[in-house]
Amino acid sequence: MTSRSLHLLLLAVSLLLCLTANAQVRYEGNELAVGAHGGVTMTMVTFSPSVAQQLKQGYWGGLMFRYSGEKNLGLQVEANYVQKGWKENESNFSRTLSYVEVPLLSHFFFGKGIFRWIINLGPQISFQVSDSSTGAATSVQHTELVKHRFDYGLCGGTGFEFNTRRAGIYQLEARFTYSFADFFDNSYSSSFQQSSNMAIMVSGAVLFNCK
Repeated sequence: MTSRSLHLLLLAVSLLLCLTANAQVRYEGNELAVGAHGGVTMTMVTFSPSVAQQLKQGYWGGLMFRYSGEKNLGLQVEANYVQKGWKENESNFSRTLSYVEVPLLSHFFFGKGIFRWIINLGPQISFQVSDSSTGAATSVQHTELVKHRFDYGLCGGTGFEFNTRRAGIYQLEARFTYSFADFFDNSYSSSFQQSSNMAIMVSGAVLFNCK
């Protein structure tokens, strides 16, 4: 099995598990909430051949829709704007690739009363909407054009929230995302055989119960 086939299989299995888990939820007494979140990203790119990098800081934020199940389980859908890319060790060069990203997440929550521990896990799809850079362009990855703007991958995160019900839900989460798609040309004769995003993301959120 090729690496790309394995990535597609993992994505399909994750999506199936997400939908299957949420299909088991009984829709009586559920919580429906909408809100927004935002925070910082620390990103790198998996290059092959490798490129010496350090974590690059960016920003992300967006809207959230959550339908929580009767006990410990729900579905969370988001629409986010996310800055990714990389920053190189040996120069002042950095490149920012910005995406519109839609995660489809199984939302697990544990705890009694106001305080809850949360886990979010599932697939995501993205589309690159902008490309910018700073520093002198001296290497091939500095000027290589993005060929594949569509991206897909998996994400998972954990954190905690205070669910006050009437006064809203206040959440803090740390998340890791990994892309399976390469944004540069990855053909045999290309400069890079792999160029995929990965990110550590930290955010705060405020949601309001609609039900």
